[in-house]
Amino acid sequence: MTSRNRCWIAVATFVISAGVVRETAAQEGWASAPMMLSSIAATGGTIYSPRVDVNAAGNGVALWTEPGPTVLGVGPIVRTARYDAATRRWSDPHTLSGATRSAIAIDVVGDGSGNALAIWRINPISVNIYLQAARYDGVTGLWSDVELGAGAFLDHAAVAMSDDGNAVVCWADNLAGTWCRRYSATTATWAPAESLGVSASGLDVARDAAGNIHVVWASGTAVQAARFDATTSTWGAAADLATGLPGAGQSMPQVATNDAGDAVATWTRGSMLEASRFPAGGGGWSAASTLSSSGTSNAAARIAIDTAGHATVVWLQTQTTRRMLVARWDSMAAAWTAAA
Repeated sequence: MTSRNRCWIAVATFVISAGVVRETAAQEGWASAPMMLSSIAATGGTIYSPRVDVNAAGNGVALWTEPGPTVLGVGPIVRTARYDAATRRWSDPHTLSGATRSAIAIDVVGDGSGNALAIWRINPISVNIYLQAARYDGVTGLWSDVELGAGAFLDHAAVAMSDDGNAVVCWADNLAGTWCRRYSATTATWAPAESLGVSASGLDVARDAAGNIHVVWASGTAVQAARFDATTSTWGAAADLATGLPGAGQSMPQVATNDAGDAVATWTRGSMLEASRFPAGGGGWSAASTLSSSGTSNAAARIAIDTAGHATVVWLQTQTTRRMLVARWDSMAAAWTAAA
């Protein structure tokens, strides 16, 4: 993901409806009661896996999963809606997934011109899991499919888009390794899929304003990262961020970058949360830092990094009492604050 300067939309999951609440830039606090984007009271079931992104102009895009039509062989569907900051209104929901079995939303991102990129997972009956993606054109107002390439078991995926409209989507094929496709807003074309040459079970991607890309993934008992250099248009070799992790594929790596090119990554080592930094000035990824205390269970981390290189990590601690913790990297002091 690419960290945003301000995020003022929150998506809530309810038993029979999906809604959003909005925070204004002019004042602190939430400006309105939740607005319902989709209601399924008539059919019952649960709306889940909500995702949202917002650009600097205040325009937003949301993605979620809800029960599909009551037709044999058709499961949950993925839907989306867009927020127009000028009119202060949400669009009617639009269904992205077709009449397939068990579509599940993964992520959605947007740029500064109202374009968006969404990705979701399909689990059809008697067929391997695969992924689908679509791009929204802010000029035409239309969604178009993004070809992710043929694969027997496409599962884990992530997307990133900068405010200039350039984007990247990466995914893992359990049989054919990890792949990425880059989108050029200048030429309005997708580059061919590029193989990173590794097998992954869980990945994330971030893109900075210059077009450099960071991908992190879990591979066996290690967490690795690769960087696309926009100057040379080449991918660097995979680098180990952590090794000797217990439980293959359970490290849940994440990465975020700012427009200057600084990046931060997190993952779990058993019940511990660790992090590494990539300074834009060079030097590669730092040695891992442990953010959580020993003897606790930590999960569901989220990360962001601002233009000055300060990073913030929040996560859920589930040992005994459930609570949210936060740690911050102070780029001036060159140190992590204690979790609180």
